[in-house]
Amino acid sequence: MYVVIAIIGEDHDAEEVLYNPTKNFPPEKIILILEERFLAMGEKIKKDLEKFNIPVEFEKIGNKKSLEEVFIKISKIKEREKDKKLLI
Repeated sequence: MYVVIAIIGEDHDAEEVLYNPTKNFPPEKIILILEERFLAMGEKIKKDLEKFNIPVEFEKIGNKKSLEEVFIKISKIKEREKDKKLLI
């Protein structure tokens, strides 16, 4: 099983881009990295994925444009999910 990590922001097609890989790589869960201002989009994605029984977790960051902050979150997720295959 896979754990999918997705960085959510101002993309208008984020849901579509996220759903397509789940057909080929069924995830155990999806972790969304997002800023607080994109939480509503994250909640919508979470609600849509509930019908497929895919759990969604949020990892909040202060600034999506800060690659350092994003990579720190990914590193922490990798430590936490060390026995899983990660798809970013």
